[in-house]
Amino acid sequence: MKVLLLIALVVLIHGTNATLIIKGPTESILEGESVTLECLYTDSDLNVSQVHFEYLPPYQYSKTLWRKVWGSNLGRWYCYGGDDFYSEEEESSGRLHIPYPTRFSGVPFRCVSDNENATAPDNASEPLTFKVQYMRELSVSMEGYTSYLGVPQDLKVRLGDDVELKCSVSSSEEPSYYWQKEGNDWILPSSTLTLKKVSTMDEGKYTCMAEHPSVKSLTKKRTISITLLPGKLNGRC
Repeated sequence: MKVLLLIALVVLIHGTNATLIIKGPTESILEGESVTLECLYTDSDLNVSQVHFEYLPPYQYSKTLWRKVWGSNLGRWYCYGGDDFYSEEEESSGRLHIPYPTRFSGVPFRCVSDNENATAPDNASEPLTFKVQYMRELSVSMEGYTSYLGVPQDLKVRLGDDVELKCSVSSSEEPSYYWQKEGNDWILPSSTLTLKKVSTMDEGKYTCMAEHPSVKSLTKKRTISITLLPGKLNGRC
């Protein structure tokens, strides 16, 4: 997915009219794509090594407790509160490379001046956030099966039993769910498939599909084959 650059501007009061800017993605990115943020001045005469990146951790009680990501020593790994970043130095600009940005989706970042003459709030750029779209593997659950073992691909049930299968997936946005039986043209728009008093007509392969609402290429499927075992039906052998 093509990533455009957004420039967030704020005027700094430190003896000049220079503008501190931060660049980053303006559109949602797919999981697996790295993110590079750039911090620089519009006035190239100012030293970009005198600025640093900060971010606001998610679930923060206070919206003012920004954390510093890195300082003037570049090209090393840094860890702040369990969050890893990698920074790279590029001529005339400071850059922050985030190889695995999923956990930072929706987290505000900003550039902050280290100049002692600059004071808050005029020493920082406007916050920049980006969103990472993702979808994990789809799982199917059923009463009697633990989340550890999961529902087997070939599910054997007793004749006359009730069967309820529920599919779920971790996703950046709530997906749409659909069930479909192989060889049939019906589609059930639900995450739950319920079969009452199963008979031989209910045997077959059932597929659950999860579809991301914003990124149609993000879809996951899981197929369960239902096979009947001999058993009692309505009290008769």
